[in-house]
Amino acid sequence: MPALVTVSSEAGDLRLATLKAIQDTRKKPVTVWKASDLDVDPSRPRARDIVLLRHPSTVKRCRVLIEGASAYEKGKNLALRLREDNVI
Repeated sequence: MPALVTVSSEAGDLRLATLKAIQDTRKKPVTVWKASDLDVDPSRPRARDIVLLRHPSTVKRCRVLIEGASAYEKGKNLALRLREDNVI
């Protein structure tokens, strides 16, 4: 089967489950699939070619404070800034 696998920069970060999430897992059914359910022959694993393997591109991030006397003026200035940056 073709597959696309992507990993974000948060791949190694630990996430702690809440107590409610841990308790809710007891109520969920466990699905067990066998090779025959997936139409896979386990005696014939096939090698796959890696087409492209690269690090994610780094994105320069910055914070801009939008000035304005009123909410309308701030919104207008924000729209102008987004147009200048080719976001909209």
